[in-house]
Amino acid sequence: MRSELFFEIQNNREKYLDELSKPMIQNFIKVSNENSSSSKSYIRESVLEQEPPDESPIVSSNFFEKIFKSVSALFISTKEL
Repeated sequence: MRSELFFEIQNNREKYLDELSKPMIQNFIKVSNENSSSSKSYIRESVLEQEPPDESPIVSSNFFEKIFKSVSALFISTKEL
């Protein structure tokens, strides 16, 4: 009797595993969908809470002028050597 049951389980293992795992898989999908929607709403809310970015340039044009003059002076001084 016991060996017959074992033999049947071995032969129908895929079917039994599918039947056992279906509720677990469905629950996992349900939970992951709930988590996904809650994280999306959290991201949406956090984005809405942020202040709009400042439209001023990060580096002023005066900064580039100083760099250009410094590089030019360095180039001229190395050229004279």
